[in-house]
Amino acid sequence: MNKWIVGLAVIGLLASCGEDKKEDTKETPKESADTSLKIAYYDLEKMYTDLDFSKNAGKQLEADMMAANDDYAKYSKEYEASMATMQDPNATIDQQMAADRKMQRAQQKLAELQQASGFQMKQMQLEQQLAGYLFQYSEEYAKKIGVDALLVNAPGGTIAYISKAYDVSDDFVKFLNAKIGTEPNPLDPNAQGQPVPAQAQ
Repeated sequence: MNKWIVGLAVIGLLASCGEDKKEDTKETPKESADTSLKIAYYDLEKMYTDLDFSKNAGKQLEADMMAANDDYAKYSKEYEASMATMQDPNATIDQQMAADRKMQRAQQKLAELQQASGFQMKQMQLEQQLAGYLFQYSEEYAKKIGVDALLVNAPGGTIAYISKAYDVSDDFVKFLNAKIGTEPNPLDPNAQGQPVPAQAQ
């Protein structure tokens, strides 16, 4: 959906009543006031599926994984070929020594590739970047659309139910695409937006 609707939750403030000390005077309300709280929310899942930054990050991670798989296959073959040369009774000493060096190199490379922490770290960094962008631009977007509170709807979150009339996810995605699109190297972890604030204890 390209349109968004900002809903209004009206909170009625009870009128405080003044009482005249005279017995024959009726109570009359001194004042009454109404305020309205303008709220909206965005779906966090859409920030992962629809946002250009998230799409590009996913493609980058996939490309890195494919490259890693190619390297893993390459060094696996190199390791097996070197092992076969070392076990070949017809191989010369020089050939076996060269094969041993290749096997050790391949073994080291395989060990490095098997440590998935590099990819996990990059994924974590990209998630932190996304969280930073959401935090950085939420206030500006809320003021732009004229709401007092911009909530996050996420699985396991604190919003048990809220009407779709308050959903501004698609419009927020457009806003973020325009903002993040002007960031220098948005997929560079060293050029990310504002950090996520620490949770209050």
